[in-house]
Amino acid sequence: MGLLSLLLVLVLQTVHQSCRAQSDLVFRVGAVIGMVGQCTEINDAHLGYQMFANMLDNPDTSLFVEDAAGARRRIRFNYTRYNDDCEGKKHEALIGTLVNKDRVHFLFGSTPVFAFSESVLANDAKRLLYHCCVGPDSVYEMDMKYIYGIQASNTKYSEGAAKSMALAGNVKNLFIFYLDDNVFTHTTCENAIEYSLSVVHQLNEEFHIERVVKYKSADAAADPRFYAGLVDQAMSIGADAILGCDFKEPGFQVAKAVADRDYYLKALWLTVAPAYEDFADTLGPDASEFVLTPVQWHPAAKFADPFFGSAAEYSEKYSTTYGVSPSYVAAGASAVGYSLTTAIQDAFKGCTFRNQDADADGLLFDAGLLDCEKEEGENGTGYERVMRSLASQHIDTFFGAIALNSFRRNVALTPITAQVQSGVLQATLPIQVANKALVMPKPSTEDGEESGAEYIGSLQREAFITVVVIVVGSVLVFCLICVIIMGRSRQQSRMLENMLVISPDQLIIINHPVRLCDGSYECGKAMLCNTLVALEPLTEVKQKEMELNTKLGNLHKRPSLHGRASSVSAMKDLESILAGLHGTGLGLSNQSLGVPDNSCLEDDLEAPPSVLSKGVCEGAEDMQPQPLPSPPNRAKAFNGPPPDSHHSRRSKVSFNLVNIPDEEHEDTHPQHNFQVSGASESQIDTQWAETPSLTRAQILRLVWRSKNLQHPSVLPVLGVMWSLPSVPQNMAVLVTECQELGVLSSVMDNKTMELDAVKMLDICKDLAQALAYLHAQTHPRLRPVLQPRLAGVMLNKHCRAKLRVPLTSLIDALALGRSDCADFALDCLSTFSVSHQRIPRHPSHSPPQIPASAGSHMELEDVQQFGLDIACMLSSSQKVAHMNCANCYNSYNLDPASSTHEDELVEGSVLRKTCLGSLVEEHGDELAQLVLQCCAQDSSKRPSFTEIQRRLEELGPEMIKRAQMAHRVHRTLTTLSMSSGRLGAARADELLYEVFPEKVAESLKSGRLPDPEPYPCVSLFFSDIVGYTDICTVLSLEEVLNMLHRLYSRFDALSEDLDLFKVGTVGDAYMCVANVRHPMPDTHAAAMARFAFGCGEIAKSEPISPRRPELGNIRIRMGIHAGPVMGAVVGTMNRRFCLFGDTVNVASRMESTSLTDHIQCSAPFIRLLQQQWPECAMLAVPQGVRPIKGKGRMHTFYLFPDEQHRQASECQAASVESSSLLSPPKSSGALAERSSPAVLAKYLSASPEKSCPVALVKCRASMESSGPSVMAKRATSCSEGLVLEGRSGQLMLAGKGDPSSHGCWYGYEGCLEVASRGLSSNAE
Repeated sequence: MGLLSLLLVLVLQTVHQSCRAQSDLVFRVGAVIGMVGQCTEINDAHLGYQMFANMLDNPDTSLFVEDAAGARRRIRFNYTRYNDDCEGKKHEALIGTLVNKDRVHFLFGSTPVFAFSESVLANDAKRLLYHCCVGPDSVYEMDMKYIYGIQASNTKYSEGAAKSMALAGNVKNLFIFYLDDNVFTHTTCENAIEYSLSVVHQLNEEFHIERVVKYKSADAAADPRFYAGLVDQAMSIGADAILGCDFKEPGFQVAKAVADRDYYLKALWLTVAPAYEDFADTLGPDASEFVLTPVQWHPAAKFADPFFGSAAEYSEKYSTTYGVSPSYVAAGASAVGYSLTTAIQDAFKGCTFRNQDADADGLLFDAGLLDCEKEEGENGTGYERVMRSLASQHIDTFFGAIALNSFRRNVALTPITAQVQSGVLQATLPIQVANKALVMPKPSTEDGEESGAEYIGSLQREAFITVVVIVVGSVLVFCLICVIIMGRSRQQSRMLENMLVISPDQLIIINHPVRLCDGSYECGKAMLCNTLVALEPLTEVKQKEMELNTKLGNLHKRPSLHGRASSVSAMKDLESILAGLHGTGLGLSNQSLGVPDNSCLEDDLEAPPSVLSKGVCEGAEDMQPQPLPSPPNRAKAFNGPPPDSHHSRRSKVSFNLVNIPDEEHEDTHPQHNFQVSGASESQIDTQWAETPSLTRAQILRLVWRSKNLQHPSVLPVLGVMWSLPSVPQNMAVLVTECQELGVLSSVMDNKTMELDAVKMLDICKDLAQALAYLHAQTHPRLRPVLQPRLAGVMLNKHCRAKLRVPLTSLIDALALGRSDCADFALDCLSTFSVSHQRIPRHPSHSPPQIPASAGSHMELEDVQQFGLDIACMLSSSQKVAHMNCANCYNSYNLDPASSTHEDELVEGSVLRKTCLGSLVEEHGDELAQLVLQCCAQDSSKRPSFTEIQRRLEELGPEMIKRAQMAHRVHRTLTTLSMSSGRLGAARADELLYEVFPEKVAESLKSGRLPDPEPYPCVSLFFSDIVGYTDICTVLSLEEVLNMLHRLYSRFDALSEDLDLFKVGTVGDAYMCVANVRHPMPDTHAAAMARFAFGCGEIAKSEPISPRRPELGNIRIRMGIHAGPVMGAVVGTMNRRFCLFGDTVNVASRMESTSLTDHIQCSAPFIRLLQQQWPECAMLAVPQGVRPIKGKGRMHTFYLFPDEQHRQASECQAASVESSSLLSPPKSSGALAERSSPAVLAKYLSASPEKSCPVALVKCRASMESSGPSVMAKRATSCSEGLVLEGRSGQLMLAGKGDPSSHGCWYGYEGCLEVASRGLSSNAE
């Protein structure tokens, strides 16, 4: 029994202990760290953070939180890192993602470049941000309570080195350079200059700074030899030491320039660069030896902690983990994690967890889960306890001592001065952490010849060993890569086929493609994975059934003659070969080979597949293969355009991809051969015969390239099918995203569907955006894309255009490489003369590439086609119904030299005068000029698509206005015949453009949710009615509504006159913005100032209630701010256009802190006003620095019209010192005689020549506020009553008609000094 009892006790204890073992406390931490540019070195910080988080996950190195009751919870970090590509806006957005989406508990710092912005964001989000790598004091001196830092101040970096230069190095002439537009480099070298002048110069009077060079990043980027020039400047002045503050690459260049010039320096001190591990290896001993640099930590330092051990042990762990030695950035990041974890442990030592299963969120933010020993100032949530624990922390770590000052930055750490010695960075200063003695001055070549020779010899031997290892390793790696590439090439081909090829079994075909009378195809439709797709036959290319070398073998193996059939077969083979090479751009012209009919060629059993010879009209389904045309016809079909033709015809399915310069013409860029009008059967078969023949692998590469063209206005490609029963066997079928309205040309021909001006403008913009994107491609460049009459343009259900890119435009993406096709073609064609040129054999058979200069020609050719297309589309209105699109296109084929209708073309253009006239009449002269420039015969006069896109955006408002005007005229003329439903739709459009900006209205009208649009700089106006709450209690609801309607109707009229946009009203608040609906980048601040002046005058003249004149007129306060905003339509119901951003908040604060009848402005707005309306900006009265809620202290101004400011200046000139002092009464019922406000009213009424309609009030600091503020008020006359407002209260001088009556005090705190012209103590 005793044994059983003991066993039972042990089991119960085990169960009890297991119950006490709680789940881990997982704290979410994150950082945003880039990997390029100036952010490269901070990637080490990510490695340091990651290493600490991994060590916490390791059971052997775990840390725990233990409460007062002894319960232990394991601490773990869920670490998230985002890459910002060293871009400021992206960095700020990712900080927001960490806070709002990932909901991290703590943030880790990154680069000093974004230290200020991320600190402000973290502090605003109330998230603790612990900097590992930020030294500038300015970040911490802002005293943001959630910002902490572990690094020592960078202002101490140069102190030890500067003293050593002056004392040990005997430096006399110091040359200093630094990057001025970076806070780290600027503060580092500025402090070095100050320290050298104030301290070092006293230690050695001969030490002085010879020259200081400050520069900006743009200066260095503009001159490749900029840093070498700095060294030349140092040499020219005889400097014996250089001290520089910049980053990695500049430091490398300066050290190399000193070594290249063999210039002896006693000391060279650089920030950042020598701390990199590859500094000595990259530059060599001549440039890197004895260079000085500041670091925050060194592996040789004698620091240690219980978690990482010593600095050397941390370095060993880091090297084991990542294979490289740690930098001080990585060490600082790991120390940040350890310091934060220690603060978490200390924060909960005196607390008991009421819920042992609570997670990290509960412990940090739920004060009810903690039962802590209450001490003064120690109450609050767990998060606040962690912050207090970290702020009071004083510990020793492997990184050094950590003790934070009142600004929460580490002051216990001393920067280390390191020096490169024997290719290794050694710690030399201060003495307590040094592992090597400082070498100062740097030994000259004569002094250290023996040691230098031995040192160089050692490096030479090491270099030899390194070279041998690199060479052998490179050979092995090269062989391995070759084997991998050979294996993966086949795998990639199979993978590409699996991704792109769609089997007919995967489709549910709704209708097959149908061949039309002109030889083109109407797309079929099918369902693919429950998605509607389009089936488009690839008429621009045809697939080969076998490789060309197989056909060539058949040709050479059969020397016997079998009559005419053999000749025809040989002719077909050779033309098929040339068509394939012609399609791939090898530089062959469309000249006939001229093979005689009696060639000794045998019939080829594997001739190219037959094509359709009979055109089938739309709806036909019986398509029987027919034999190819006879050799004479085929030879004729194969012939290209005459060499002297100026304008080649275009065809929807045939491309002339020749890229051989003509000797008689300079314009060598390739032209499309498009055919617009209906084609005969022979022409259709000829076009198909000319179509390039490609292997399936080549077609797959073109389809893959087309699929990778991702743009909202480019038709998405899903895959390809090799066969379909309704198309020829050698014609592939492209599977694309289905567009509901189909081809744009069909929509234009559809008389039942009308494209209004807004839809046509959207289509033009979509095409311009798509073509600008496509012609920006460089690997490879695209050939001309646009087909005539917009044949390749599809419309979705929202009437937005999608451009289908022909595969032949991507033909240069094909890399023939070791293709047997190229080998055979070059062998064959070496016996023929093509276009009077010989085709040389090139061993590499590199794929054809369009020269860079020809890329613009490709684009400009599409520009001309674009101009003709939109001229056709925009000229198809009712006014020019007698003109069809053929009129526009015929001009393209019209030869001005031979035509009898030369007057039909605009001079220097391929556009008809009738088209141009209709464009001017319907859409204005600016759009017509744009189309005319696009259609210019001289390609150098055509604009690019980027320019076209910009100009279409600018023309948008004008086109909409013209369309609205035309609509109004049309509606007036046809009022009796229009239905009520059509009138309602027109009115809805008008209201839509009144409520929303143009772009937003266009998007909503087309059924799309408009994309948010940034506005770089706008002027925002806020106003509200003073005493609105009291007015609402006095007036009825109808009277309040009437008052607001009268006031805001006049505001609306004024905003419309000034081209401003009314954002909206909320209660008595009115919000207006400039530079949104109507672009006015150079005048929006002036327009907003005029609007504010007008609103003030309107409010003063508008009675509160016409039936109750004793209530007086409306009084408002106003505020203005300028800055960037984001405009968007949010939500799905009751949609309205809203503005977002900090600019809106500041503008609202300007209004809420303003005075009655005053316009308070921010400093950014005043700066803009000085540029746009300097006369008005001169009248602004500065208010000094004022505390603004949510923004801190800001400079504000009061803005006055010209006359009011003149009177304010006269009153301000009066002596404030001699003014009477009005003391607040002890009770609100009576006033002391000496303090009676009637004194001022009596004096002013008795002295009308001295009366002043503006009184200036200077409000002194009350007990809880600080800083004087000067305010001005306007009154119609001093005897009618004057209202003087101060920051803390209001003084009303009521003396209307009775200057001797006493006034009343309202909520007065502090004291007021009333200053007026001529008022003195004698007047009292």
